Amino acid sequence: MDKNGVATAVLSLSPGGFWFGDRQAAEKSAIRLKYRQGVNVEEIAREFRITKGHVGQLCREERKRKRTQQETASEQTSIILDEDPF
Repeated sequence: MDKNGVATAVLSLSPGGFWFGDRQAAEKSAIRLKYRQGVNVEEIAREFRITKGHVGQLCREERKRKRTQQETASEQTSIILDEDPF
């Protein structure tokens, strides 16, 4: 991509055409993706025919995962800033 001057890549999870091998994992990925896109929890529950509580649980897991990623990135940045480059 760098060689051809491509600065941005886009990943799209589209319905149909892709099979993740595990229906539950694929459904969780789709629900989390919709949550990240800001889709209303009630709308997600209705679309996937699951309870709002289940959607809420997946959303909490997603927020926890995101916090962990941010903390890890922050720690890595701190380590880099603390290192003496000379």
